[in-house]
Amino acid sequence: MGLSLGNLNTRLQFIIQDKGSASSLDTDRVNALADADVELSSIKGFWHVRSHDYTTTSAPAMSANSQTLAVPTSPAFEEPSVLYYRQNGAPRIVRFLGHRAWLLRSNTAAAQASYPRWAKVVQTASAKVLHLDRPLSSDFVSQIGTLTLDYFIEITRLSAPGDASLLPDSLRHHIVAYAALLWGLAQGDQLLVANMKVEAERAREAVLRYDIEHTSEPRQIRPMGGYEPQDAAEAVDEDY
Repeated sequence: MGLSLGNLNTRLQFIIQDKGSASSLDTDRVNALADADVELSSIKGFWHVRSHDYTTTSAPAMSANSQTLAVPTSPAFEEPSVLYYRQNGAPRIVRFLGHRAWLLRSNTAAAQASYPRWAKVVQTASAKVLHLDRPLSSDFVSQIGTLTLDYFIEITRLSAPGDASLLPDSLRHHIVAYAALLWGLAQGDQLLVANMKVEAERAREAVLRYDIEHTSEPRQIRPMGGYEPQDAAEAVDEDY
């Protein structure tokens, strides 16, 4: 059984030397832990990613002659990681573009139905959706059959004692140091802030390092396609 919010609360009380049981104090501690968890869990680690296969029978599904995909709701979609399909076993990435770049490359006419190359995320009044640059052709739906979306999920805030962080259990104890820093800032406790600032920085570094060690990928700090805007927009891995 991994560390739950109740376990973290007990540890936080020990660190900040405040074991008051008043509901207001407990609420403040829980809020500090929840905020710290959101901060650390939101780091784009593998624990933050889920996968959804779009097929004609999935929920949500894809269909021929449609260029809009509903996003998954369980777990809830926050933003895309990668959208791809496999053709003869080889991956074909559907690259996400900004709205203007997508607009310049899109043609949503039914006559242009084909295999997708580009996509964008759109926020409607009630939900997020994915727009493809072309309607999906019946050939794509029948021959390829599956379009896979790897996506970052929304973080559910901790609130009940039994709630568990999205982080792997071996990282959850780091939430306490970050929460103690937030608590100290809220209370105006400069000594606690000074003592916990380094620990909070170490906590964030530990989460970042854990992801790199498990994915063996350095973090990208420049545009995927290069520094020139036209390079980023036009770069592709495959020959269409």
